[in-house]
Amino acid sequence: KLHGEATLSNQDAILDAAERVFGVRGYDGTSMREIAVLAGVAQALLYYHFQNKEALYTAVFERRSTKVNEYRRAQLVKLLQAKEGAGLEELFGIILAPYEQIFAEERQEASGEPGTSSDPILIPLGIELPPEIRTLT
Repeated sequence: KLHGEATLSNQDAILDAAERVFGVRGYDGTSMREIAVLAGVAQALLYYHFQNKEALYTAVFERRSTKVNEYRRAQLVKLLQAKEGAGLEELFGIILAPYEQIFAEERQEASGEPGTSSDPILIPLGIELPPEIRTLT
């Protein structure tokens, strides 16, 4: 791997792990150590990429928000290009689309199976974290 590719995959692994742990434990209940263990990286690497826990949390939120906005933008373009006039019902359907619908394709790619949820933002709060994370405090 090239250095830039390794950095990108490390950042993605960190963001994926952070999203999962924040989603299960919340901001206050999450430690940078837990995220590092789940991401499979040294804790110092988290601080190399993100100044602190708040910066990492913000990055997770921004990444997810970008995906939501890209979905909405694409759906609005389709709606406006449709031959029939766009009504308020269709417009609100796009704006209020549930995450389950927005991330369905991403989950299917990750799991290889339709209808399964590996998306951390959709994980119910009662889900178990991996054993190596459950024991950390």
